[in-house]
Amino acid sequence: MTEIAIRIGINSGDAIVGNLGSDRLFDFTAIGDTVNLASRLESANKYFKTRIMVSEDTFSRTGDAFISRELGLIEVKGKSQPIRIYELLVAVDRSELEVKAFAEAYGEAYRMFTGGNWQEAADLFASFLKTYPGDGPAAYYLKWCADLQANPPLTNDWNVIKMTEK
Repeated sequence: MTEIAIRIGINSGDAIVGNLGSDRLFDFTAIGDTVNLASRLESANKYFKTRIMVSEDTFSRTGDAFISRELGLIEVKGKSQPIRIYELLVAVDRSELEVKAFAEAYGEAYRMFTGGNWQEAADLFASFLKTYPGDGPAAYYLKWCADLQANPPLTNDWNVIKMTEK
């Protein structure tokens, strides 16, 4: 059986939607800052090896509808303020205990990372990867922990991921 792999970026807000172009050549499309950010989130999935990434604004609107995990702060091309991002894991009404345990174990390691406890975070991410090999966000942060320990940050925005590509 062939697996279909897609990446989705979701952001909430105003957009211009409709037929854009001339009388002879037009396209039904959506444009605006909201759409651009959703597109950047879709692209950011490949760095984390995730499938569904949402902005903090969208995430806050979902309430407790989904089990998710925080992926951090990213600064995307065209934006000067970092945006907090999340990965949607599964709808709560379909969740299993293992999915909740997965999110909690990752969350503990992530809290150590954001608290500046990089060695403890690295140990937790490494342990997490033994249980869940191939997890993109855990591998990403494990490497980042090693980089931070080797080269301590000089600025206060050390925890912002700079996305320079579209």
